[in-house]
Amino acid sequence: MAVKLRIYLDTSVISACVDPRDPVRQELTREFWRRRPVYEAYICPLVLEEIAATRDVARREEMRRLAEPLIVLPWQAETEGLAERYLSSGAFTPALRQDARHVAACTVAGIPVLLSWNFRHLVNRTRRIRVNLVNSEAGYGQLDIIAPPEVE
Repeated sequence: MAVKLRIYLDTSVISACVDPRDPVRQELTREFWRRRPVYEAYICPLVLEEIAATRDVARREEMRRLAEPLIVLPWQAETEGLAERYLSSGAFTPALRQDARHVAACTVAGIPVLLSWNFRHLVNRTRRIRVNLVNSEAGYGQLDIIAPPEVE
């Protein structure tokens, strides 16, 4: 049996499945979702908190349903420390603390791929370089931060 690629999904990937505002992104996400069982997919408690904060009740319930089969990582003490390192190094600004916490949860768990639709704050080359510099300095592995269509 082949080993499944371990991936981390931030909330934007789950949300995009049920958000009709961008039909192309929604269809690309649904296509990924059909392939999702070939991966070992993880989230952290932050994703569940962000889903719970969704104001639209129908959308929130659909997002919860989509998240149910995903593996929830336990929150580890070192996750906050790594998120703080991202902030103090300038990899993330204080306004992006939640994004830094998602990246830290993924990194501490040793998951090599983080999927997101957040191109402004996560899925971009500069952010990836800065995150991986901190990861190298802190003794963690490299992280690939990509959009769902990029994972194969």
